[in-house]
Amino acid sequence: ANNNNNNNNNNNAMNHHLPLRNKRILDIGCGGGLLTESFSRLGASLVAGVDASPKVVEVAKLHSFHDNNNLTSSEWNESNK
Repeated sequence: ANNNNNNNNNNNAMNHHLPLRNKRILDIGCGGGLLTESFSRLGASLVAGVDASPKVVEVAKLHSFHDNNNLTSSEWNESNK
């Protein structure tokens, strides 16, 4: 019974430190990816960051170190209408 209590305590501690564990996040308007990285650190299983500016997405890709980050740009201009 004591081992079960220890396992429950470990799981509770892990969930407390990773509140987004097993969640998938879509970060629209991700900019340089600061929140995208934070979502990954908080345990999200997938984080997709989208921004209209290819330049800021490239910056986000430079400092992205999580394998579960997917950063992309969708440049909007008058021809998209």
